[in-house]
Amino acid sequence: VLSCDLNRRLRCPYAARHSMYPTLTIVECERLAEAAYEAMYEARAHQVKDFYEEVRGHYWRAIQAAWAGRLFGEVVRLSQRFAEIDAVYNSQFRGIG
Repeated sequence: VLSCDLNRRLRCPYAARHSMYPTLTIVECERLAEAAYEAMYEARAHQVKDFYEEVRGHYWRAIQAAWAGRLFGEVVRLSQRFAEIDAVYNSQFRGIG
């Protein structure tokens, strides 16, 4: 399990160059987002929102990279995946901690 402190330090290393390498940015940010999402399930109640914020930030960067790279199918796919995670967070985790 990633600790919240460690997870906060994880950043998409390609974010600054996402317009040059959108696919690398998408893959890396999505990987980090999914790791944070998995960590939500094992986190203590007061840490869940921090992990959710990490998920949201990484997906936002991945979507931004897809948009900049004109990969509109990826924009849709990533947006849908984040919507699924958001729905899970709202139904299972919101309000705890």
